[in-house]
Amino acid sequence: MIRYIVRRLLASIPVVFGVVGIVFVLARIIPGDPCRSALGERATDEICAAFITRYGLDEPIPLQFVHYLGQIVTGDLGESIQRSRPVMDILMERLPVTMELTLFALLFSAPVLAQPAPPSNPFFEEWTTGFGMPPFDRIRAEHWADRLGTIGYEIVCGIGARIPRRIVGR
Repeated sequence: MIRYIVRRLLASIPVVFGVVGIVFVLARIIPGDPCRSALGERATDEICAAFITRYGLDEPIPLQFVHYLGQIVTGDLGESIQRSRPVMDILMERLPVTMELTLFALLFSAPVLAQPAPPSNPFFEEWTTGFGMPPFDRIRAEHWADRLGTIGYEIVCGIGARIPRRIVGR
């Protein structure tokens, strides 16, 4: 079990690196001036120059990415521009409420998901297994909670078209 957990944690490293890279790139390709977006249209050129220097936006983008990764690895998430406080402090003050919500969600969902699965229903699986929904297209459809989760996901996301397996050929 410990080997499995270690393997999963090691496999998550490239995923986290990819997500960090995507977030960094998306933050850099957003159109507009970061200074004017953060401080407003009335920010003077001198204030914007100080802002760009303070946040290292005048450095080359690869160097910015290296600094960004270094700050994430060391736990320095920077300072919130809106609140002028360290981001880690803001996250830590919200952590107890987040943990409380997580605990209540777990306590609510555990009894529901711990129900034994009924026998397989080929008709249900044939006509209601979704296609093209990565989180749920391989889910087992034997348990009512699985069906409810899949249907709820489709309703929330606006996915109304469902393709039967015999048409898709799965």
